[in-house]
Amino acid sequence: MKIISITIDEPLLDRLDRAARTASETRSELFRLALQEWLDARRSRQNAEDRAGYETRPVRPDEFEGLMAAQAVPGFD
Repeated sequence: MKIISITIDEPLLDRLDRAARTASETRSELFRLALQEWLDARRSRQNAEDRAGYETRPVRPDEFEGLMAAQAVPGFD
């Protein structure tokens, strides 16, 4: 693990400390948990946006023919 330094305002730090005591966790553990949840939620939102995009504009059967032809290696099938 790496040690980092962040700036946080006093009211938020107070809330963090109270939550850490209530959960019997350290500040660091709460930060790790919160960051992991945020990153997971962000990935989930991005995946949902990607799915919606493909539903709106599905891949055409011929869409990648040019790319596949450009990558073809003669003699390899």
